[in-house]
Amino acid sequence: MTEVEKNPESSSPATPQAQPAIPPAPSTRWLHPWREMEREFERFFNRPLSMTPREWPRLDEWFRTAELELPAMDVIDRDAEVVVRAQVPGMTAEDLDVTLTDQSLTVRGHKRSETEENGEFHRREISSREFIRTIELPAAVDAEKAKASCKDGLLEITVPKREVARKQKLTIEST
Repeated sequence: MTEVEKNPESSSPATPQAQPAIPPAPSTRWLHPWREMEREFERFFNRPLSMTPREWPRLDEWFRTAELELPAMDVIDRDAEVVVRAQVPGMTAEDLDVTLTDQSLTVRGHKRSETEENGEFHRREISSREFIRTIELPAAVDAEKAKASCKDGLLEITVPKREVARKQKLTIEST
């Protein structure tokens, strides 16, 4: 009888197999989930917030609401004064508080709705509004002499500059 070699890992006799000339490339199937995740990160982080995925509509809404809470402001640097205008729609002078230092201005607004409603709110966005915004002024100002007014949702603050902060044009002498 002829002896047959047995594979130590199996109970069947060893059979000669043809070796391929070029070994197969290692499988990359395990990389596909990572590539897909990388594509999703790229898609999410490289788009503006207005294009947030539909799975997160409230996140987009939250960012838009946060932007709307701060009043838009103009700061005008004049020769002898600084003028700040802030859009505060629906607010009156009683709803606002302005604080000045020689280099910054803080505007706080607080408006609460006093209306009573029968029933349960499904969504309530106009019940109150509150914000605080601080800006740096372009020059040192005299806060003691500031004037402020609020009309038709526009807050205007005029503050004279300190003497040392006023611009003065110099004449250049030829030598």
